[in-house]
Amino acid sequence: MDFKNIIDNFQDESLLADLSVEESKVFVELLLLAVFADGEVTEEELQGLNEQWAQLPFANDPELEDEVGEHGYAFRARIEDALGDESAIYELLEGSAARLSGDDKQEAALRMVAIVTHADGVDLSEVRLTHKLGEFFAFSDERVDDIVQDIFDAPVVHN
Repeated sequence: MDFKNIIDNFQDESLLADLSVEESKVFVELLLLAVFADGEVTEEELQGLNEQWAQLPFANDPELEDEVGEHGYAFRARIEDALGDESAIYELLEGSAARLSGDDKQEAALRMVAIVTHADGVDLSEVRLTHKLGEFFAFSDERVDDIVQDIFDAPVVHN
């Protein structure tokens, strides 16, 4: 399955289109954490980030895109300061997770993180990040697996 098909099969387009600006900022934070989780940013992850970013409601509004983009830029600096310190990364993750309520949005966030981390192949740090996010949402490991395992199991072919 090519990466675009993984996105098409697992995205939450209608739910993501209805996020508030503050919820969008949380999703951007989670996307950035997913990209930086393993300490290596790949072209495939950036492609996944761009694909997911485009689904968020601010993507076609220049003013909102600037606001959310500036927030993302500042949050990225916080991530870069925390790189190499798993507990600091998890602290950022917990802060983001705490600002997102509603099972449907939390599940969509988990799927989005799984899609982006899967873009360049999943490694253990990315699986742990996904499960840690689920833990911060008060999801059991089994529920996290139910939400993300099909994404992680899908073979990725980049065109």
